[in-house]
Amino acid sequence: MVSVVLYFLVYTVANVPVSHEKRSLTEDEDRTNETRAEGELPLCPRKPTFFITKVQINTTPIEFPELNNAFPDMQPGGIFKPKHCRARAKTAVIFPYRDRERNLLLVLLNLIPFMMAQNLEFQIFVVEQVPWFDFNKCMIINIGFVEALKAQKFDCFVIHDTDFVPKDYRNYYYCGNQPRHLVVDRSDRAKRGLGYYRYFGGAILVSREQWESINGCSNMYWGWGNEDDDMYMRFIAEGYTIARYPIKIGAYMALEHETQTKNMKRKELFGSNIDRMHEEGLNTLQYKVVKRNHTNVAMWMMVDPYKPNGTEIADAQAAAGPAIITPSPE
Repeated sequence: MVSVVLYFLVYTVANVPVSHEKRSLTEDEDRTNETRAEGELPLCPRKPTFFITKVQINTTPIEFPELNNAFPDMQPGGIFKPKHCRARAKTAVIFPYRDRERNLLLVLLNLIPFMMAQNLEFQIFVVEQVPWFDFNKCMIINIGFVEALKAQKFDCFVIHDTDFVPKDYRNYYYCGNQPRHLVVDRSDRAKRGLGYYRYFGGAILVSREQWESINGCSNMYWGWGNEDDDMYMRFIAEGYTIARYPIKIGAYMALEHETQTKNMKRKELFGSNIDRMHEEGLNTLQYKVVKRNHTNVAMWMMVDPYKPNGTEIADAQAAAGPAIITPSPE
């Protein structure tokens, strides 16, 4: 496959020693002074040097069985560790997901080799919501965060939509002192650049400390609209500055998808977001995990979020039918 072959090319040249200007120790550790135990691998460079910076995106549709066998270096549960060096952090990649299988598989096909080439130690979590409620993206993200920490002690979290593919290898998926909004340009779908200053969708990069300091994101947005804006304002209210790469580096291919059901209460919720940010979020999260699949490319979870206000769950379940995690790992 094109993307898999290209991964091995980029992965190789990204780790060939080349001459480059010396970074300060605050940007990258001086590896010449690095101490390590005998037989221990060296630390991976914080920012590998890429001779090829443009990602050759593979847009060929793929079925799950083929994708599941495409990356032999992946371990069950969607885990990858570099073989030639020690990653500087453990990164969890969380996909809040429902009803976009074709897009999700295409993003995974391209994102996995992209992250491998950046020397990341990572695990991918696909968190699928049961079908009998309107989609609650933020609540599913919170569930993914909590469940990821049960699996491993992660330092860094990538929260990724299922319809964006990075175009530049220099779009490093490494956490910093500030939350990073990764999707700076989505000109395939909208006008060049952010579109509006508060845009915070597509993919973001946060540390565990940053996410916990804002109490995660709101659990109250059932349906589409304003949940990303709410998340953005939580970070601003907590005193963070949103980091972004230049447009050329932060460019993504935006995949087509169907419009989701709008949340008719989204404006009202957004108007009170700061007042309640420490009163609801991670600290009020209630859910159950219906099923888990340890596939080669992801830890796939079907989750049932708790919806308050007397929702008749049994009636909703009967109307929606059984919850099935798809695709299956077989």
